[in-house]
Amino acid sequence: MTIDTSDDVLATALARLSRLLGLSGDQAPPLTAPDVAPTNAGYRDIQLVLGYGLMNVQDSGSFNVSGYVSGREAVYSADQLLHTFQQAQR
Repeated sequence: MTIDTSDDVLATALARLSRLLGLSGDQAPPLTAPDVAPTNAGYRDIQLVLGYGLMNVQDSGSFNVSGYVSGREAVYSADQLLHTFQQAQR
């Protein structure tokens, strides 16, 4: 099985799961990506997943909204979300 998705789709899914688990953007430090404007529909979701370290920016500092996400990266992000949730429960 392969997983093919884009960065913005994964960010939205992870942000929704984060909120369902009770993690809010208020608890995560704000991180910026120069290619994601505050007017972007996914801005808050991207800020949340970057703040919790669920996803990362590229070496250039950009998020690359339409970039490709491999299955390995998606699974790693989900694992990071689980770890973040477990830490918040302590």
